[in-house]
Amino acid sequence: MVDCERLAKAWRELRRDGRLLRPVSAYYQGVSLLDDHPSFAIVAFVTAIEEVGTLLIPRETPEVCAACQRPKFNSSRQLFRRALELVRSPERAKELTDNLYGWRSGTAHSGQLFGYEMAFGDRPLQGGRLPLNVADTFSGAVRLRAQDTAKDLLHLALGGSLPHQSSTKQANG
Repeated sequence: MVDCERLAKAWRELRRDGRLLRPVSAYYQGVSLLDDHPSFAIVAFVTAIEEVGTLLIPRETPEVCAACQRPKFNSSRQLFRRALELVRSPERAKELTDNLYGWRSGTAHSGQLFGYEMAFGDRPLQGGRLPLNVADTFSGAVRLRAQDTAKDLLHLALGGSLPHQSSTKQANG
């Protein structure tokens, strides 16, 4: 069932602030990839979360280590976690960041697959390459954690109910 009032409000918000198109598009790609390519779907869902975070949370400049001249923390990961805290408790946001960001990085940076991609969405018929519990856990996590969290954050952003969103819109015209 479609909530027409909520949908109309989301469309108005998207027209008002076109920057929301990027996370909405990333989410759509994640949903499209979910059944056959869950490892790549999680990259899309994490991207949607990161994009909403960049729009709604001021980005911090990390302090630089005097010895190695590298940032003392991963600002993208921190931004991701702060975005999650808009729709999840701080404890849950930390757990989700540790899991989702790790899976995203494994796929995005080294092409590692965590689900049943090699069997096109189903368990392999013979001698699966992953223990069943690992792939099952990953599939459940993608569907229940990454997709639902990204969806909740997009609902919040498209609802126009975040305090920094109205000031962001005014500042950017």
